[in-house]
Amino acid sequence: MGRKAKSLDDLPNELIHRILQYSDSGSVIACTLVCRSLHDVIRQSTELQYLFELGMDGMVNCAGPTIPYQDRLKELIGHRKAWANLRWRQSSLRIPGEIEELNLYGFVAGVFAKLIHRQTFVTRHLSTINAHESNDRWIDRELSFPAKEFVMDPTQDLVIFLEEDTRPWSYNGQRSICLHVQTLSTGDPHPLARNAALTFDIPPHPDESGRNNIWQRLGRPRRHAFSVLELEERPRLIDGYIEFIECSFISPRAVVFASAGETSPSLNICTFEYDQETAETTTTHKANLRLPEPVSNSYFDVTAMQTPPILDPAHFPPSKTAATAPESHINVVSCRLTTDDGEEHELYLFVPNSILWDYASNPPVEEVPWEDWGPENTHLEGHPLGTYVFSSYGSRVVSSSLEPDSIDIIDLNPRRREGPSLSTAEPGLARRTYSTHSTAPPGLFQGDGAYTCLPIWRTTRQLNSSYSAFFIDDERIVGLKEEPEESFDDSDCEDADILAF
Repeated sequence: MGRKAKSLDDLPNELIHRILQYSDSGSVIACTLVCRSLHDVIRQSTELQYLFELGMDGMVNCAGPTIPYQDRLKELIGHRKAWANLRWRQSSLRIPGEIEELNLYGFVAGVFAKLIHRQTFVTRHLSTINAHESNDRWIDRELSFPAKEFVMDPTQDLVIFLEEDTRPWSYNGQRSICLHVQTLSTGDPHPLARNAALTFDIPPHPDESGRNNIWQRLGRPRRHAFSVLELEERPRLIDGYIEFIECSFISPRAVVFASAGETSPSLNICTFEYDQETAETTTTHKANLRLPEPVSNSYFDVTAMQTPPILDPAHFPPSKTAATAPESHINVVSCRLTTDDGEEHELYLFVPNSILWDYASNPPVEEVPWEDWGPENTHLEGHPLGTYVFSSYGSRVVSSSLEPDSIDIIDLNPRRREGPSLSTAEPGLARRTYSTHSTAPPGLFQGDGAYTCLPIWRTTRQLNSSYSAFFIDDERIVGLKEEPEESFDDSDCEDADILAF
């Protein structure tokens, strides 16, 4: 009888390769760190190397079996280098309608959408990294109701509109909510929706003299306004009345919301399960993650939360070779700290979705102090007034820059390999810097509260135009151009640029 294999590296290389073919990217990455023989097996296989590089970029495979692994790997590496150096292909985009509020735009899975005058909905599929130009045209349709906002998931041909309650404000402040669940392509009721329209009332806020402040908050320019609607019965989340500020999905069955505290806010994680037999939803409060304590006589609160759309990679078309894994997303928590002398500081806390997922998938825990979860897993930085974080997708965040007519891309992938920083001498780039420590101003928080060490790459590139807003996905950035002060264009359109990687 032959010698029995006691460990994986005792097996023949062909059998090891066969086993790793059916492993996920995280397992392949871990195997490269076990021993040199496993490392060599992976490096000698184009298929396993592709799985390794997918995991390093926080992505999952979407390609069909007809696309060779060599082509997939080449595209993935080229895509990564283009983002690292901000080498894009620029094309123009004419968007129908006048400039609207930011919450009336949407950009998900390569589809750009806009709600014009609350009544006309226009969409367009943009080009992919495999196509230099898009042959698609704008598709528009008139809605049968005035819409206040919308969210969409093109991978499931889904769009949900929030119908605006046009009734005058009544004394008790109760408002009616109606969500229309439709197909993105035709506007018909979505075949997977139990009801084509969901209608319910929002009770008045007890401390607002009957006026409901949730409805007012829905008008903010946020990417996921409807996430708050999933939890309108928020007193039932945990015992007692819970006042939450912002709310976003971190998975199809979990949300994170910011709640105010006596001295500092916190991030609360809740999961919910739907029982088809009883038609009831069970909500479980999983964790209360405290944010750092500010110095005395300061006011610290959360002003907004930005979470990328949670998309199922299985729903992407076969032409897309790779997609961002939902756990790789970065949640952007916008905060404001006001000192006792009235000085305001804008802060951004970047929280990996994988950290929140861990709390959502494990048994409930009591209140978690900032020191036990924040410093090692997040990045906190201060932004001067006038700069703004626009949107995020995957591990990347697009932000305005202190440099005039420039853009900043912040990459918070913890697996991103550290490379050489770029100086202003690099053609087309202002700079690229690597940092492992917080950039929040000192003296705002007690003790080492401002210390965080999630590493980030920040790449800055100068632009040829001025933009009022940016949208991002894993393949491109869309920038809405600022309207010139003296414009003679009466075409009833606005201009944008597509920066494709």
